[in-house]
Amino acid sequence: TYLYAYVPAQDADQIKMVFIAADEADVMGYGKGESPGDYEISPVEKDILQGRRTDGSVVYENQYGEVLSCFAPVYDAQGNICAMVGADTDMRQIRHQILRETLTMVIGMLLLISLLLLALYYGFQTVVLRHLQRIAGRMRSFVRQDAKAFDCTPLVVQSGDEFQDMAEAFNQMAKDIQQYMEHIAALTARE
Repeated sequence: TYLYAYVPAQDADQIKMVFIAADEADVMGYGKGESPGDYEISPVEKDILQGRRTDGSVVYENQYGEVLSCFAPVYDAQGNICAMVGADTDMRQIRHQILRETLTMVIGMLLLISLLLLALYYGFQTVVLRHLQRIAGRMRSFVRQDAKAFDCTPLVVQSGDEFQDMAEAFNQMAKDIQQYMEHIAALTARE
């Protein structure tokens, strides 16, 4: 919300404001370009000015609500800190943005998971159930058929998995039963 630059006083406990840019400068009680005068600096700012940190932030409450202030030093040509730049943001805006981005991510993940589950469901339907339905259909027709009109056409399933094994076992069983029935019919015809 606010961007500002300042020069620290000699004792580094207070500052002289140099520049202020705000969305609504009158909210702070002074107009754009006006200086609020002396201002006591925070421990984070002191650490940056004394070279113990390269940047920092602090969250505090004031008459405007909960505020996040971020600071960074400005260096002169010799590499000494000659000023500080700060930016203040309302924490409600940050929390609102985090919440919005989190909800967007969660909704996106839910949609992605839903699409994945839908793809798995249709994949299951087309691969797994299709083979099971073919094998079950052939078994039902095998059970219902008249022994004399039995069709022993092999069931072909080229899946390379357990469904193919099941179809081959069914084909072998149907072939064995057909041979057994022919053998019984031959024995019965001799008598």
